[in-house]
Amino acid sequence: MIAKVPFLIGTIVFGLAIPLSVTYLAPSIALDGRMDLELKEQMNNLAKSIEVGDEDEISRLMEELEMIPKDELEQADESLSASFFTPELMGGLALLAFVLILIFLLGQAYFLVLAVDQELSIGALINKAIRVFVPLIGVSIWATIRSFAWIPILGIFTGIYYFPRFAFAGVILVGEKKGVIESVNESLSRTKGSWFRIVGNYIGLIVILIIVHILIKNIFDFDGRAVSMVVQVINCSLTAFSIVFTVYLAKSVMSQSATAPVQQAQAQPQM
Repeated sequence: MIAKVPFLIGTIVFGLAIPLSVTYLAPSIALDGRMDLELKEQMNNLAKSIEVGDEDEISRLMEELEMIPKDELEQADESLSASFFTPELMGGLALLAFVLILIFLLGQAYFLVLAVDQELSIGALINKAIRVFVPLIGVSIWATIRSFAWIPILGIFTGIYYFPRFAFAGVILVGEKKGVIESVNESLSRTKGSWFRIVGNYIGLIVILIIVHILIKNIFDFDGRAVSMVVQVINCSLTAFSIVFTVYLAKSVMSQSATAPVQQAQAQPQM
């Protein structure tokens, strides 16, 4: 049974890390000074009038906008477009993307270690998650290369066949302390004859996750930062559940493949 406290702490920490990163790192596009303040106010008033359905006010504002010189409107539009392509904005977006990917991958490593080594303390979990972080990325890269999924057209079919059989490479790397290439090769070897079982289980998992996501969307169908954070924590718990599911499925499939040769040897008649 997986430890509840480290699981709960992980879902809260990694779940909140994403919206907090977006809040504090997302670059804001400053329009002040790029657009005439009077024109900006008119556009805001027009938007509010459209929202409340005030037809008289909409007509009045449209007449005022028609009186504004065309070159002024074009200049405001150009300023607005230029604000989306500043070096500061692009650098901020790149930093945000890097941080979000880092949080996501660290979270996956944390929950994978938790599911494999359930008796570790929080500190030991974090320490091991950091140590296997880079090798797990290597497993993903090597599995993609090994599956030939990068080959145009043909890669679609090879990926469908190989990716389910490489799904347990991370579990082997963390649990058996094998290298990147050896973990991928072991996953392929130990899942021989289990493709349909693995795919069937993952299809069932995907169906469950879709149903839960629909329920979450209907339950939390209103705006607010607190609501957004709660939803992110729930989504993080679903990701963690998927990783735990993979670990238990890996143990089941690989234990069965390990006992199969013994059962076959016992079934052979003695000479």
